[in-house]
Amino acid sequence: MPKGFSRILATCMFLLSIMSVNALAQSDAPKVEVGGHFIYARLRNFPANDTGVGGWLTYNVTDNLGIEGEYNYFPGELLPGFTSSRQQALFGVKTGIRSESAGIFFKLRPGFQRFNFAGITPDRTKFALDLGGVFELYPLKKTVVRFDAGDTMIQLDPSLGFAGSFTSHNLQLSAGIGFRF
Repeated sequence: MPKGFSRILATCMFLLSIMSVNALAQSDAPKVEVGGHFIYARLRNFPANDTGVGGWLTYNVTDNLGIEGEYNYFPGELLPGFTSSRQQALFGVKTGIRSESAGIFFKLRPGFQRFNFAGITPDRTKFALDLGGVFELYPLKKTVVRFDAGDTMIQLDPSLGFAGSFTSHNLQLSAGIGFRF
């Protein structure tokens, strides 16, 4: 793991520990949230932006702390004739504050980004780290409207056609709706 990722991970873990002071309190929030979303990614080191669809599953340990996983699928060509679809899976935590009608959270989710190639070379899976925020609205007790914004960092290298290894910082936004149980 590159030095930059280690520093970011250590900083995020420190912030999570500070923000989770109330994590041991009893939770009134529904324990499980599941939903789908549309996603937009501004890929800094590629000539195109990316759009796709995905979904998330969250287990709320308390009102302030949730463990979640997210899967995203980007169906379009990123580099015409070179890469076809991409898949992304992220697993981690969100922590913050919530009221009866809304919540705002910090998220830290490591995972991977898989680049599928159009038969030219084997597919490549790269480490990814999503660091950002989540804003949720609860229009009804059993529904959630969710907006995510984050910096999805992906480790890129010559196996993807780049000169050298580096971390690509990419803006990723999503909006979706889900159900709470």
